[in-house]
Amino acid sequence: MVQLILNINDGTDSDNYSGDSYVQEKFRNTPNTRVMHIDEPRQVSWARTMSSDEKRDWESVAGKLKDLKQNPRIALLTGSVTGDYIDGKTDLSADERSILRKGVSSGPGPMQDAKTQAWLTAWDKANFVANQAQRPHTIFVDFASLERTHNPVNFSVHTGNHLVLRTPQEIKLWKEINEISSDPERHQEVQRWFDQCTKHASKKGAGLGASVESLDREKLYQDMKKAEEVTIFVGASLGLVSFLLDRAMMDRDMKLEKVKVIMQGGSMDSNENIFGEAFNFALDKTAAKNVFYHVQQFGSFTLIPTQTARKLKFSVKGLVGFGGDPLLKLIEAFNDRQEETEVALLKDNLQERIAKLKAKNIIQSDLAAFMLATRFGESVGVRRVPGCIEDSDTPGAMLVRETDTKDGRFDLLLLQSSVTLDEKGLLTCLNANEYAGGK
Repeated sequence: MVQLILNINDGTDSDNYSGDSYVQEKFRNTPNTRVMHIDEPRQVSWARTMSSDEKRDWESVAGKLKDLKQNPRIALLTGSVTGDYIDGKTDLSADERSILRKGVSSGPGPMQDAKTQAWLTAWDKANFVANQAQRPHTIFVDFASLERTHNPVNFSVHTGNHLVLRTPQEIKLWKEINEISSDPERHQEVQRWFDQCTKHASKKGAGLGASVESLDREKLYQDMKKAEEVTIFVGASLGLVSFLLDRAMMDRDMKLEKVKVIMQGGSMDSNENIFGEAFNFALDKTAAKNVFYHVQQFGSFTLIPTQTARKLKFSVKGLVGFGGDPLLKLIEAFNDRQEETEVALLKDNLQERIAKLKAKNIIQSDLAAFMLATRFGESVGVRRVPGCIEDSDTPGAMLVRETDTKDGRFDLLLLQSSVTLDEKGLLTCLNANEYAGGK
């Protein structure tokens, strides 16, 4: 092995799937290269979650609150409307209070629940990429990251993506489980449901050449040490990168200058940090601060901030042409906000389903970041400038800034105008080194 490619991501949203597929395709024919796909688990809650109708009702009521400073959808996502806030409102009807209480964050469940769910979603993604690439594919799950990461998302609204790729029988059973009134009994049945789904997904994966393994961090470090070149793609927190950095700085025989890091994350505008911090920084802020403090130890570090990743949009037709029905289902659930249990039951009629989407060109942050950094950035007007991290007015928040060469600590990719990759352009970029889209 001459070159080691690490792709660190989470495992549930459409851009995680498309980003993983891109990295797989980018290096599939590169000689003497090993690609490792690593999933970073998230804290989860198996408590009852809100349906799409309940979310819409919640946002409708929240929109009438004159002292709510956030957009209702953002307020629901962050869980900023608390029980105490609702109790303090005197101008709400009983029905309105009931609706708002459904959006109060329940907090994370036991760590074992997170591990169980991560194992299933890793199988889902391993199966997807193995089937799409028509070659074996392994996902390594970094369970050690659960000790330090913090999921800032309201657990009442963001736990349904494990449902999207389930079978009709699995969805039927899930709905029956949610009718159980006893929380302890329901939790036990949810555990059994995950075990059954994982057994089914792993059996399917065996026929595709897919596999899921627990990541051994020390073994990974030794593999990194042996490689002549290392490139790390990051669409998650910097927790694992921070571990590898600390381990390397204590090892005289390790040469960090052979390591390149490409990260999607960070924000240049504090108003867009809905969690008080850019999401991938908020997941493990201690790790983020450690990495950026020592960032010049790496051979190179390229950061693609939110403001750049969102300016590149992708044709849904092109994405579905590449990722088929599974990727369309993730887009329907994650991007189009359709009910996950309903999306899981959809089949065939891809073009009809695409026609019903609210948006035909969508953001795929991880895919955009990785493509701009490695393929055609300059041809669409990307500028590579010196960047630094500084605190914003929000206490302790980390903001990305363009700076001069003297003060620059890493490379920052900035895209000046919006670009959309049409169907032809996307498929060209996924299979060749050319760009064929339009601004």
